[in-house]
Amino acid sequence: MNEKYLGLTLLSFILIFSLGTMVVETLEGTKITTSEYVGLTDDLGLILFFAFYWFIAYFLFCLVGFLVNRYFHSFLLKMVLFLAISLGIAHWFFNHLYGYGDFIHEYDLNIGTFYIIFFLCGLAYSVLEHVIYRMQSK
Repeated sequence: MNEKYLGLTLLSFILIFSLGTMVVETLEGTKITTSEYVGLTDDLGLILFFAFYWFIAYFLFCLVGFLVNRYFHSFLLKMVLFLAISLGIAHWFFNHLYGYGDFIHEYDLNIGTFYIIFFLCGLAYSVLEHVIYRMQSK
């Protein structure tokens, strides 16, 4: 891995998963109508809290990408692992953002929306990462 690979994958990760986060917040977060809920659009501290975890997730993606690229050379394996991590992130993000059931049942929030959006984010990232890796390895 070199600096250009890390920079391009970081930019891709930030754009893809930030877009996914905004989509799920728009689809599910707007269902909550109480003033108790501080969404991602209202609280800078909450945004910084989740940004910290996005960087941890990015380094997890980088580690998986590096190990698979180095030892297995399998795009399919890398894609499956990226999708599994993305779905895990979706589950964690849903529960931390909406309070493990406080808002979930009261406002009928659907975790399936998170799974679908983050599955698509993981799929897009795995394809972009593979393209960037192929460009760098030539």
